Amino acid sequence: KSIVSTYMSDEASDRIDQACAEKTPGTEMDAAFADSLADYDERLRRGGAPQESDRKTTVDSAGDIAGAQACLALLERAWPRGGEPVEKACSESIGRFELVRILGQGGFGVVYLARDARLGRVVALKIPRLHTLGSRKLHERFLREARAAAALDHPNIIPIHEAGEAGPVCYIASAYCEGPNLAEWLQTRVAPVPPGMAARIVIALADATHYSHMHGVLHRDLKPSN
Repeated sequence: KSIVSTYMSDEASDRIDQACAEKTPGTEMDAAFADSLADYDERLRRGGAPQESDRKTTVDSAGDIAGAQACLALLERAWPRGGEPVEKACSESIGRFELVRILGQGGFGVVYLARDARLGRVVALKIPRLHTLGSRKLHERFLREARAAAALDHPNIIPIHEAGEAGPVCYIASAYCEGPNLAEWLQTRVAPVPPGMAARIVIALADATHYSHMHGVLHRDLKPSN
């Protein structure tokens, strides 16, 4: 099973198809782009040394294909095939960040617990999912998210340390907040949350959300697990 089919939902597959189509609709380049990645991924699956694809591509798409192939090679080393990424020790690194384990996954990215070798601290490292590889728009959206979040300074909003790129992979490094999220914490409780405590939690959430909105940043997926 290829990395593309293993780690992408049907919705994500649709998005990468759309991203390819946005480049030059109605041309053969779109199919060549996808086929080139499929050939490269199949070579990775068989354990052979990947080679440049024989398929014809346009000059404009050559850079996109090279970046996508580099990401596939990275994923081959970081995530085993045969299912979802597992939460276990990982020897892979992204730039100076050593990946430790997965903290959470969303529709757009995966968040790892990582060690920053340069500064000697642990961080929450968010990297985009595979479907961003075929679209500069999604790549730019990821970095816009980082810039918007980095502009916020509130005690109830996790600060962003930096955003950058390590080879073909872009990332957002933020402070690591140890402990369960709200959804996990609620599941461990036997008794209902006392009204006073519930009110304080809601006040903190509302205050942070209001601050974010006043600074032009809307969290469009606000829920206990986030």
